[in-house]
Amino acid sequence: MEKIYKGKGNSKDYEHSLEFLNEVFFSDDDPEDKRDFVTLLPKLYKEGCYHCENNLIVSVDGKWKGAVGLYCNDMNVNGHEIKCAGIGNVAVALDARGKGYMKECMQMTMCDAVKSGADFAILGGQRQRYAYFSFEPAGVSYKFSFNDRNLEHVFGLDYNSGLETVKVTESADDALDFIEEAYNKNSLKFIRDRAKLFDILSSWRQTAYAFKRGEKFVGYCVFNHENDYVAEVKAADKTEFKNMLPDILKVSGQERITFNIPAFETDYVECLSDICEGFHLEHCAMMSVLNWKKFISAAFDLQATYKRLCNGKASFIVHGYKKDEAFTVTVKDNKVSVTDGAEDAIELTHREAMHLFLGLYSPKRAKLDANTAQWFPLEFSVLDTDKV
Repeated sequence: MEKIYKGKGNSKDYEHSLEFLNEVFFSDDDPEDKRDFVTLLPKLYKEGCYHCENNLIVSVDGKWKGAVGLYCNDMNVNGHEIKCAGIGNVAVALDARGKGYMKECMQMTMCDAVKSGADFAILGGQRQRYAYFSFEPAGVSYKFSFNDRNLEHVFGLDYNSGLETVKVTESADDALDFIEEAYNKNSLKFIRDRAKLFDILSSWRQTAYAFKRGEKFVGYCVFNHENDYVAEVKAADKTEFKNMLPDILKVSGQERITFNIPAFETDYVECLSDICEGFHLEHCAMMSVLNWKKFISAAFDLQATYKRLCNGKASFIVHGYKKDEAFTVTVKDNKVSVTDGAEDAIELTHREAMHLFLGLYSPKRAKLDANTAQWFPLEFSVLDTDKV
């Protein structure tokens, strides 16, 4: 009789777990040196990261047949401390498809996310597949694209920023220290472990570059594995941000690149909107809010730091994935309060609430008065570097 185990993985399975994940996620079409989760996501899968214990698994006779990784991380959102449950490596063995293991692993994972006190969960993947587990496209990312011809018209053919470009390596402590300090100035940030910072920046096969003026670092950027997408960028000020743009394009080796910019980086949004060939807004990830009042309190306060919110008051009852919540949002003179209780409330399913508060489109907003409808969507964003 088969011995079936369902629960958390064990560190003794380290090598076996990597073989399992590599087999599920990579194929013969992938280069041999890239069929490896350790090099894909060193921040999570290097030995000593205890990824096995962070996986909810189904094993048969000691062999992993299904697994979902759950990696919780603390965040600071304009002074609010919230917890994110990052979900990844959703995997089922090729010989175990159709047995319901993915569903069981996801259910165990969401149960553990709730028990851990996570305020929201995030993952990437096909929309309908994860809608069964309360996830919806949510959050807002600004995507700006420009090419060498855009920069020629803005800066001229002979422009020289005077900046030195430095590729960030694991031993580049001065650059890493600067990146840590610069990132931590963000209004929305994950609590990153300095000891793992290089692994964080190089996960997803990304590459980080820092920019120096004389002996002083003034900015950095993080490219995706194809060097045509800037997943993260920060500068000492808006002047240096603009100065960096030709150097970023040059080091990319591309004719055209796209920047991912959080909405709260208003100086960067303004700068790129003047230069770019085009831009668009898109959802930043699949998300599920688990503690509605706590989460939107943080998101509203963040939004009020860079947008003028109309005075207004609205009450909501959300039948959430974790629990039902009733709360009232009041905005006066750009100060936001979210309080318990709701009178004359708008009643929302979990899915409807995800769309209304965090989606780019929601038919429910048409039922709000003009002042309260102006609040939405809440432009919460998670950088690609911090995803799992």
